[in-house]
Amino acid sequence: MSVLRALAWLLAVLLVAMPGAEPAFAGSQGSSVVLEGLLLPVDSFLAQEAAVRHWAITDQRVDDITLEVSGTTVTATFLVSQDHLLAYSRPQDVPFFKGLMEAGNALNGLSQSQRVVLTSYESTWESNLQNYIAYPHPINEELRATAKLSSSGTVIPGSVTVYELADAQGGWVAAAADLANFPTPAQQEANGQEAAREMLRSAATIDSSGVSPNYAYQNEWNASAALSYAEGHTGNNPSGNPPYCSSDLSVIQNPLPYAQGGNNYNTSTYPYVPQCNDCADFVSQVMHAGGIPYDYTNDWYPVTGTPTTPNWYVVQSLYTYMTQTADYWYAATSATVLPSGVAVEPNYGHTMIVDYNDGGQLEFDAHTNDRLEWGFGHGTDGYLNPGGNPWSGTLYYDVQYLVPVY
Repeated sequence: MSVLRALAWLLAVLLVAMPGAEPAFAGSQGSSVVLEGLLLPVDSFLAQEAAVRHWAITDQRVDDITLEVSGTTVTATFLVSQDHLLAYSRPQDVPFFKGLMEAGNALNGLSQSQRVVLTSYESTWESNLQNYIAYPHPINEELRATAKLSSSGTVIPGSVTVYELADAQGGWVAAAADLANFPTPAQQEANGQEAAREMLRSAATIDSSGVSPNYAYQNEWNASAALSYAEGHTGNNPSGNPPYCSSDLSVIQNPLPYAQGGNNYNTSTYPYVPQCNDCADFVSQVMHAGGIPYDYTNDWYPVTGTPTTPNWYVVQSLYTYMTQTADYWYAATSATVLPSGVAVEPNYGHTMIVDYNDGGQLEFDAHTNDRLEWGFGHGTDGYLNPGGNPWSGTLYYDVQYLVPVY
């Protein structure tokens, strides 16, 4: 029995012994049986989810975070950690990539820069998908289960509803309904076709921008270095200390991993950390790790004290700098964005790094709240809660660091 389950059992015993207490856990089987009754539907949902994602789960851990009782209703929250393989034989069988290649092969009359852009994009997708097929990749997500309890304190069969954490703001959506929003193979293939056309539109913009024909641009963005940095400097720890976000400077400045009481923040290089408000700071660090140089002229660089460089620390200023001033970010979608790309909340309240995309499922790394290889729900824009929360209409961007090649 985990420590949380033991504490929940003890709390249940105390509640039963108190005069006038709700008899939620009055049965002799205790809270462990209640958790088991909740875990069965959770496990069933996870199996359905893996099938829809076309994943083979190689390892899975489900930890109970909270267990609460109100009258005859019980609610539990679970942290789910899985390792998964993309269950296709080769990248060419993955629906998104199939659509991407079909559209690319059907296009004629491409300029040299368009052909270079499209070929590079296809190669990146093929390499990523081959990696997902060959090597297990982690994903973390949070589920909630609610149920009715019988008079003996056991879960009433058929009363369990499973919810999925749908966005970075803490919104929940019914898991079954959320799963129905997952893009079908046909939708993923269509997204791949649209991705090819979007790449050509981007290349056409370069063609018409007055660039000298004597040289071309080469993208020196290092996605691997960016992702390695992102994954090495955040984490998931919903129930412990520190939590997802800490205002305790002794915790923030502790370079140890989460399991050892720290939080993986890189305070040796970036000593100033906006307490519980550093999502843009984290994304800026990842951008720099991927090769984008500091810009002292336009205030995109870190400081050691009170922030005087909003382009580094403030979401909207960072967004404007990256998309307009420096032109390092170019528009993508939840379906087409590449790992090391960026997600931006439409009201500029939050930003995250895209860690994984197989054409159907995305994962994110972030600060405030801290997330590592995290999967959210699927909504009307292909990814987020359709319930009208701030993440509806999230903006996605791929990253480029173009240098001239003469």
